Amino acid sequence: MTMSPKNDSAQSKETTMSEEQPGAMPGEQPGELPKAQTKLHDQLMRNKVEATPKGQSLTFDLDSLPEVFAPSLDNLVVTVPLPAPVTEEELLERFYEICYDLAPAVARQPGETIEANDRVIIDVIGFVAGKVMPFSAKQDLELIVGVDTFLQGFTALLEGQTVGESVVLQVTIPEDYPAAQFHGQNAAFAIDIKYAEALTLPDPDNPEQISTLGYGSDLEAIMASIVEEIYVERTSELLELGDNMVLEALVQGVFVDVPEELIDEEIRRRWLLTEGQFMAQRSFSVQEQQEALDAMLQEAGLRAETYQRLKIALCLRSIAERDNLTIKADEVDAYLDEIVEVLGLDGHELRQSLKEDEASRNEIVSQYIYLRAVDHVLSHATIHFEGAEDV
Repeated sequence: MTMSPKNDSAQSKETTMSEEQPGAMPGEQPGELPKAQTKLHDQLMRNKVEATPKGQSLTFDLDSLPEVFAPSLDNLVVTVPLPAPVTEEELLERFYEICYDLAPAVARQPGETIEANDRVIIDVIGFVAGKVMPFSAKQDLELIVGVDTFLQGFTALLEGQTVGESVVLQVTIPEDYPAAQFHGQNAAFAIDIKYAEALTLPDPDNPEQISTLGYGSDLEAIMASIVEEIYVERTSELLELGDNMVLEALVQGVFVDVPEELIDEEIRRRWLLTEGQFMAQRSFSVQEQQEALDAMLQEAGLRAETYQRLKIALCLRSIAERDNLTIKADEVDAYLDEIVEVLGLDGHELRQSLKEDEASRNEIVSQYIYLRAVDHVLSHATIHFEGAEDV
């Protein structure tokens, strides 16, 4: 399928996504299962561990990379800055997020017009100069019409469209888009509007209505509860920031000579599990997929981030070996129990699968050792929090 909208007003089959048979990934034949895809349980476990920045380097095959001298854990001290105070704008945004989340909803029928404050689910992919824009492919993206959580001004363009249709919308890429070279450029976004529902929002001036949110009996009490909720979240974010600052300080000054092709491969693996998988399901040609992958590979910020994650992982591996961080079978079992609980998997089935799949079993052990090494490093660090006692 060709999906390169060159006519800004085009809404034909050539410029929209369809439900054709999945295409091939770059380097594969149509209809083949992509070689880089993992088994379902393996992918789910990757997602679980990689959800935290501390685990973001776990897709690397560290055995193929050079040894790194284990850095010292002495004098590992970081200072976490105070967060900015909660603003009135943040309070209002959170208030309406809560309203949207808890509002009664009625599904709109195919062909029905979308209105402001509707919740919509779309598939979307963006093009600049007829080529796929990195980081733009999203599947089952949930948005509120009129609320800019994706791209500034994007959801407002959905108002007046109809449920079930495919459209192409023009958007100017904002300055906070992750691919800096596209800032300020006009992009065409091909969109499938898969679902929409009308929300009945409470009247902020009606205590009886807003009390149903469960945050307080009136607006003042609700805002006080929201402030408390935001500060609880920020406490968690500060703790995570402190951990990440320790890891950054640990590897500061460490140089690792990583071949560029290994960084390419890691980016490709991640791309295959996200945008690549989406594009194959939507029957993009191999050439179109390769163009999208090439654009991702050229992202300087992504390459630097990938290199940094790799450097941290290598240093942690060296520390685990130097400090003889051993693990016991029951520790790995407890780790598996955590994964099973978080993801709602069948524990017996997972363990049976790992018995038959040595590669996945070894990967689980490597992941656990990695996390143990992170905890080991943090136990030797001093984290100062501005305005609080040291931990």
